[in-house]
Amino acid sequence: TNARTVSLTRFVDFLEKLNAEDHDCPPAQPDTSTENAVRIMSVHNSKGLEFPVVFLADLDRKFNTQDTASNCLIDDINALGLQVIHPESKNRLTSIAHQIIAQKKRDAMYAEEMRILYVAITRARERLYLSASTKISKCEQLVTAAAILSDQPLQDWQLMSAKSPLDWILYGLAHTENLQLALNIESNPKNTEELLDINIIELQDLNNIVNALKQKRFSPPAQPSKPSKASKILLEKINASLNFQYPDINAAKTLAKISVTQYTHANDEFAQTNFENSSTRQPAVLETETQATTPQRLIGAVTHLVLETLDITKPVTQESIKSAITQLHLTDELAKKIDAKKILTFFQTDVGKQTTDPSNIVHREWPFIIAIPSADLTEEATEETIIVQGIVDMIIETPKDLIIVDFKTDRVTAGQTAERAKLYEKQLNLYAKAAAQILNKKVSHKYLYFTTPAKTLKIPD
Repeated sequence: TNARTVSLTRFVDFLEKLNAEDHDCPPAQPDTSTENAVRIMSVHNSKGLEFPVVFLADLDRKFNTQDTASNCLIDDINALGLQVIHPESKNRLTSIAHQIIAQKKRDAMYAEEMRILYVAITRARERLYLSASTKISKCEQLVTAAAILSDQPLQDWQLMSAKSPLDWILYGLAHTENLQLALNIESNPKNTEELLDINIIELQDLNNIVNALKQKRFSPPAQPSKPSKASKILLEKINASLNFQYPDINAAKTLAKISVTQYTHANDEFAQTNFENSSTRQPAVLETETQATTPQRLIGAVTHLVLETLDITKPVTQESIKSAITQLHLTDELAKKIDAKKILTFFQTDVGKQTTDPSNIVHREWPFIIAIPSADLTEEATEETIIVQGIVDMIIETPKDLIIVDFKTDRVTAGQTAERAKLYEKQLNLYAKAAAQILNKKVSHKYLYFTTPAKTLKIPD
């Protein structure tokens, strides 16, 4: 991977290097790109972080008590609390179990909300802004009630009566002089230190501020600003990045490894797929024995297998071919599809007769892997090398040279073989290149034998 790639392997290497040097992980540093910026995040995401100035908004948000209002409540200890219906009045009443479980859930909710509020108000290092939107009369009631008991710690009933984080904050600051003066409450404040500043904005003033901000935001500038030199440089970098073109794009399009059939002809081995009556044809598993047809690819594969396993140490006859078919333990229907006579026809040709010559070595289903320059295989010339693998049906190695033979089971007539053979010229040329390079002999001839019309064609160099 390159230097920019983030991966598990690179992280593990980093930890192993720290361990080897007896070092600890350095503390996390804040993102330098946001040091002089406004970051908007949830309270949960701010855990462990500190900022010079923090704005904590929407403190009038109501606590979520839906978990306690359900008709059926379930406790962690598998207790079940239900609301019951009075049989006469049809009123819904809460059971004792329902009340107990609901109270537990409220306690857990208040505890979690307190933890969240604590995290939020402790993120600021220098200044903390708290904002909420609610009625002044409500704030006066809360502060007045709390100010009466300002000489005592907040009671549980006060904390549990809160409907929002704002209520807790008003309870906690009810004894301060600034808050009492802002709400016009006549009392004797216990704390006169000016630790906080309170600003109450009326609804009309707030609307004026919002409208002014909207007008400023959407009004066009008086004069179009000229881009700075730094902006021009940044724009040039962005354009260069967007218009970047990989210099070795041809190499990126070239496969590192390819098979001969991928390169030459994806369907070279057997006939093309037959799509006739495909919309009305039954699945093979539902066809009766008389309806079922053997796929041409399967017939071709078995034909190649017979040619591979056939005993050529002695003269090839129709009986020896049938014996080879029997030894494959094929189904009766598939065995009938293998034409022993057409296989025999090949061994009766001049090329086929050389397979039984004791002075020759016959390689059947000969696998190979060679490296070929990409310029020899693709139009996108690069300096890369492509690994080519394949299997040659037959190579007849004479004392002087090599003869390549490839068997084709395409469903073609004798008159169509010449045109079909053109599709396989690249394939035979690759076979010849591989055989000559590995066996260190010259390839003198290349042949295609089409089993369907029982015809042999010589491929020109």
